[in-house]
Amino acid sequence: MSDIVYANVSHYNKIEASKYDNPSTLAISKVISSKILQFEDNSETSLRHDLPKYDQDRLLLTSDDDLTNVNNFWKKSGMSILDFACGTGLISQHLFPYCKQIVGIDVSQDMVDVYNEKFRKMNIPKERACAYVLSLDDLDGNGDEPFSTEFDAVVCSMAYHHIKDLQEVTNKLSKLLKPNGRLFVADLIKGGDTFHGNLHPDEIAKLGVAHHGGFTPQSILNLFKNASLSNAEVIGKAQANVWVDEAKYQRSTQSKDAKTLDLANGEKLYEVKLQLMVISGIKT
Repeated sequence: MSDIVYANVSHYNKIEASKYDNPSTLAISKVISSKILQFEDNSETSLRHDLPKYDQDRLLLTSDDDLTNVNNFWKKSGMSILDFACGTGLISQHLFPYCKQIVGIDVSQDMVDVYNEKFRKMNIPKERACAYVLSLDDLDGNGDEPFSTEFDAVVCSMAYHHIKDLQEVTNKLSKLLKPNGRLFVADLIKGGDTFHGNLHPDEIAKLGVAHHGGFTPQSILNLFKNASLSNAEVIGKAQANVWVDEAKYQRSTQSKDAKTLDLANGEKLYEVKLQLMVISGIKT
């Protein structure tokens, strides 16, 4: 296990997994999922939310939600999806109504446990939605995997900045696609605010962050091109204004005159602006 993988496993422990689903991550996952489903063709969304208005039920997408222009790619029957670095399953929840099967993989057992508990509480059988503690190296296609290793779509949301060798990972994700399958990658745009910008390198390493400044769109497009993915393009951008606790605020690059919100329990939250992008490419 590499140092960066070990750091991610250590950081995303039971405590972190139990509090990962919060208003900020819920809001971000919704806007990213909408971009993935709608292919909004370089359009930019501005997301601002008030904390009391956002809860898990409100943010969970269903097939009859307000998405009126879901791309035809998602309307094919029998769709299979791999959610790479799936975490607690926030993206999987949004995409599930549009597929027959969704598989999540993550290096953190605690995050995977939350993922599976979430879907079991919704009475969804593991044959349709299940996460596993696996790395990409474990998916070698030798038949030992508990699922098919060919997918119509592979998604990776807010995880590329935790990955050291991005080209190797992009190549492997591409190989897991069926012909005409799509890879979707969502992450932070370089130059916008981040959650890791004011940290000492040692602290960044402890958080398992390999690229703490985000990415230019072209850098991700180049990864796709080198992985033989065609028609790679930015399918959506968003600015997300989200509330974070003091610890995340202090290590962010947000200016120190941010808006604040006082909660009834005495906690103070701070508004941070994130620039997000979603890029997609096709395996031909």
